[in-house]
Amino acid sequence: MRNQRLLVATGTLVALQVWHLLDVLRYADDATFPGVLYDPLGLAGVGAATAAFVATAVNHWLAGPLARVAGGAVAIGFTLHRGIPWDIGGVNNPYWGDGSADLIRWVTVLACIAVGAACVYYASPRQMGVRGASNATSTASPRIAANAAGPQRS
Repeated sequence: MRNQRLLVATGTLVALQVWHLLDVLRYADDATFPGVLYDPLGLAGVGAATAAFVATAVNHWLAGPLARVAGGAVAIGFTLHRGIPWDIGGVNNPYWGDGSADLIRWVTVLACIAVGAACVYYASPRQMGVRGASNATSTASPRIAANAAGPQRS
């Protein structure tokens, strides 16, 4: 299966985001089990990654676009929300500074960023085997590209 790497990446992205959401139970005294799952940003990320996972599992034509959007949104979202070292007016929650995050919290953030980027890579047309997405046809002259695309009907 050509999309096996994408299937593993999107499934891993779902699991990592759920792990990051549930990790709040470890360090927040006021966190409750169902309550931690109601974070709107977390639900959006988990939902998008789950949709990409299911689309990849059934080999739907939207698997690539969904995985690119989900992976990119999660990678960029985690970078902006947790990864930048300064507070932007309460919009983000940076993990920098003394005692603000431990190793487990950083591992989930960095893993979500890396796996989100992997989803974008594995969902690229070239990695998914889309016809005409190779470098040879995209950088060649128009005549060579036309010949590589196959016979033309008049």
